[in-house]
Amino acid sequence: MLHDRVHDVIYNAVTQAVASVSHLDSECSEADMAKRIVKQINKAASDAGLLTMRWEQACQEFVQKAMHGYSASCGDAVWFYDIDLVPALAGAAMEIVNASGQACNPHGVWEVCQMEYEDKLDRMMLDKALWEVVGSFFTEEKVRGKVFNALSKAYWPALDDALNDGNLHRDILYGLDPNTDLKRVEAFTRRWIDDSISRAWAAIEQSPMELTETLVQDLLKELIAPFGVEHPFSCLPGALTERLGRPPPDWAFIRPCVNELFRSWNGEVVAAPNKKRRKGGGGGGGG
Repeated sequence: MLHDRVHDVIYNAVTQAVASVSHLDSECSEADMAKRIVKQINKAASDAGLLTMRWEQACQEFVQKAMHGYSASCGDAVWFYDIDLVPALAGAAMEIVNASGQACNPHGVWEVCQMEYEDKLDRMMLDKALWEVVGSFFTEEKVRGKVFNALSKAYWPALDDALNDGNLHRDILYGLDPNTDLKRVEAFTRRWIDDSISRAWAAIEQSPMELTETLVQDLLKELIAPFGVEHPFSCLPGALTERLGRPPPDWAFIRPCVNELFRSWNGEVVAAPNKKRRKGGGGGGGG
């Protein structure tokens, strides 16, 4: 039966994956780790609706559902971002696609599952990083939540805007020169911070933390390397920094960018006297 085949594929692949990360968790046995993961992936694979979808959509939907349950069950585990579940997901997806009667290339199934899995992990890591960075500056839960939401909501439109610079076709065919790559990173950063602070303006001004250029500069530095300079992750999109690499925390662009934004914001404040003026210097660093 399909259920039994899918379960066996998931169980075998997860067991192997767990063995490679079990040393990271001294409080949980390999059997318990595998049981938690298998339960969530198997539950997602049991959706009969997957058999009625085109194979690409079925793979995407299956991985999305599996990751939703997996993150809820294991998101706090120390090995969450280290274990490789692509073999388990792709193997189960292949069984589902075969059962639907569709012909497809196993490599295609693997590729779709891998892209969807890595995308979900990247988004979860981004949320984790944003939440931790914001919490180091704003300790009040209400303010922290609003600033986090502002950064999160402004992120993807800023990325779309940076990519939609007229160079996408050239990028796909030939790649871009370092100067164009850098301009994209700068454009994203400027748009992201501008939109984020504008969204979070009222919340920040209601907090004890004064909105200054130094505060925004320090916030941006933390976002570049949220888990420290030794950790490879950055809140700046990998789609923009893949060739250039992550900017250093003391990136020379930060100061003039923030200064330019404050001049723009303060120009807006002049036209709206009921709002407090943002201050251009001093104070307001994060902890």
